[in-house]
Amino acid sequence: MALLELNAVARYFGGVKAVDGLDLKVEQGAVFGLIGPNGSGKSTTVNLITGVYGLSAGSVQFDGQDISETPIHRRLGLGISRTFQNIRTKPMSWPPISRSETSASSSSRGPCLPTPSSFCWTSRPRE
Repeated sequence: MALLELNAVARYFGGVKAVDGLDLKVEQGAVFGLIGPNGSGKSTTVNLITGVYGLSAGSVQFDGQDISETPIHRRLGLGISRTFQNIRTKPMSWPPISRSETSASSSSRGPCLPTPSSFCWTSRPRE
């Protein structure tokens, strides 16, 4: 049984078919990647799996459970989340944190939400 399975998944934005009839199976322990040109539906597919976008058609199964209508916060509880690519073209406006601070914060993560500016945060206030 596949850990993640997409069956006839589709997402339409008006008349644009961003994803149309996608079938996909990912076995547990597999390393899997989505590769394609700009506009081919890679990010939309990830957003459908994580619940950022709703499905226009089809279903998403995770560990044998239909999660097609499961809200984002419940998918997070299943271990399904996403990150965002952040390319900085300007220096950061605050000093970067050290490796030890990064390690400390990752072990005490607070809730995680898929937002463009941050994904996980700590309960420790920024200095």
